[in-house]
Amino acid sequence: MAFGLTDETFAVVSSHSAKIQNMHQQQSTADHYLLTNQYQHWLYLGSMFTLYFCWQIATFLGLYLGQTLPAIDQLGLEIAMPITFIGLLIPQLRSTPMLAAAVSAAIVAIIGQQWAHQLGLIAAAVTGVLMGISTTKLLEDKQRV
Repeated sequence: MAFGLTDETFAVVSSHSAKIQNMHQQQSTADHYLLTNQYQHWLYLGSMFTLYFCWQIATFLGLYLGQTLPAIDQLGLEIAMPITFIGLLIPQLRSTPMLAAAVSAAIVAIIGQQWAHQLGLIAAAVTGVLMGISTTKLLEDKQRV
C-alpha cells in the first residue's frame, strides 16, 4: 500500500478520517465508530488506484499529445504544481497550531527562496515544525491556567 501513498491520496484519506472522528465525537456508541472505520483501507485503495489510473492516462496523453501543442513551455503551467499543493493544504488547516505552522513556513520559504542549496526550504520546514510545537505548547499552557 505504500506504493500508492501520494499527497493526494493522503489528503483524501485523512480528510475522511477527520470526518469519522467528528462523527464519533458526536455519537455516544463505539459501534458507530467501528462501522465507519472498518472499511477505511478500501477507501485508501480506491483513492490510490483511481489516482494512479488518472496519472497513467495523463502521462500517456502528455507523451503523445504534448508534442502536438506548439510552445507548450510558454503557457505558464509551472504554477499548477504549487497551486495543487496549496489546494491540498488549506483544508487540512483545522487548528491554530496548524495554521501558525503553515503561515510561518510559507513566510520563511518566500524569504529564503534564493538561498543556496535550497536552504530556504529546509529553514521553512524547521520553522513550521517549531512554530507548530510552540503554538501547541502555548495553547496547552493557556488552558491549564
